[in-house]
Amino acid sequence: MSTWGDVAATVAKVAPILGNILPGVGTVAGLGVGAAASIVASALGVSADPDSVMSALKSDPDALVKVRTAELDNQTQLANIAMQREQNSLAAQTAQYQADAADRASARNLASEDKDHTARNLAYLYTGALFAVIGAHLFIIVQGVAVDAIAMSLISTLEGVLISMVLGSKEFYFGSSSAAVKQQAAITNFATAPGAVTAAAGDTTTVQTPTDSQQTVTVGPADNTYKGH
Repeated sequence: MSTWGDVAATVAKVAPILGNILPGVGTVAGLGVGAAASIVASALGVSADPDSVMSALKSDPDALVKVRTAELDNQTQLANIAMQREQNSLAAQTAQYQADAADRASARNLASEDKDHTARNLAYLYTGALFAVIGAHLFIIVQGVAVDAIAMSLISTLEGVLISMVLGSKEFYFGSSSAAVKQQAAITNFATAPGAVTAAAGDTTTVQTPTDSQQTVTVGPADNTYKGH
């Protein structure tokens, strides 16, 4: 089953404006941009659904030429649609940020009125646990302590999760920005999926890194014990 994102990836090669607009069809931020889908579907002579459009793109050798012509013929309308999509996206992001801010403010007010110190105590707990885990990690590395590779991976994951918790506690008291939210999401993603390699000695394998890029590495001896260096 195809999506408008699949269609966009294909038509973007010859029609970049349409390629930029189409992924928004059917989303909250993309309300009102269905006209772009209609333009593509009309150019190909099919119904305005991603499956029909993708079938036409694959079966008609002149499909991309028709889509490019349709973009040129509707440049003004498409420019307005693109602007509308950006405005909708900004409005959705603003509404989400305001909702998050209101949620934090409500929690702070409740804690203040009821003299509930749960959030403060959790912040102390997360911070203390983070420094303890970091200290243990450094001790293992400096002293060269033999630790099972799986256990070492769990320690690294725990560090990332605790960093995310500490950042969340900071935001509860001091607020946050969109950049901080993105940073926290990146840290959490790395903590829960840092990537791993398991292979025999001397094998060459491809690993998936947290940034979704692939790297080819040569793995050393198949020893599951981490020795701190």
